[in-house]
Amino acid sequence: MREPFILTSPPDSEGFLAIPDDEANHLTKVLRFSPGDRFVAIDGVGNGWQAEIVGVSKRELKARVLEKLPVETERKSITVAIGAVKGPRMEWAVEKAAELGASAFIPLKTRYAVVEPGEGRSRRWKNIAVAAAKQSRRLTLMKIEYLMAIADLPVQKYQSVWVFDLTDDAIPLTDFGALASLGVTDHREGILILIGPEGGFSDEERQFFRTIGTRFISLGSHPLRTETALVAALVMAKSHLKDR
Repeated sequence: MREPFILTSPPDSEGFLAIPDDEANHLTKVLRFSPGDRFVAIDGVGNGWQAEIVGVSKRELKARVLEKLPVETERKSITVAIGAVKGPRMEWAVEKAAELGASAFIPLKTRYAVVEPGEGRSRRWKNIAVAAAKQSRRLTLMKIEYLMAIADLPVQKYQSVWVFDLTDDAIPLTDFGALASLGVTDHREGILILIGPEGGFSDEERQFFRTIGTRFISLGSHPLRTETALVAALVMAKSHLKDR
């Protein structure tokens, strides 16, 4: 069995880790770990440590660091912003975005969005993102942003803004090389991916995207579900950035 990933705070000055109760319970009660068993501790911001359990009691699990892992760095970040869709589908989108290495996930408030997620749903998405990071063995957690209006998106931060929509002037998937010209600024924050809800973007929202100088990308001649388009877009972005 591969060493499980556990979210924790950085080790203390003596190399010992304070394991949260939920993570300790998972190691000892679910995985049946005991002294001598090893795992990977992550802090969620790119740092990881190979660690070993040195003691287990009713009150705590004691572990020490054996080795610090290389810091996980991304050459370019990928932020995804999608029109909010119904519960299970949005949760699936969050999970896949985290597994594929998105840096941040923004639920968009759009004209045709069918839901407006609240605080409780945001907390659930954060938990899903943590589980997905552990499953895909990532040291960095995807950040979950709160619901945001399109006009409030910080588009100036990004090198490129990709809007996936079926418009007459959209760049077809077959013209993948044209994506290199989609930058809206020369900043180095990577790519912002925008995907509409089930009803797509409104004419007013499309006009806003044109105003800020971005272009549209088509994934084909047929509409895709929001979460399906998200996965396809992320794969394209990672290839474009030559991300591992």
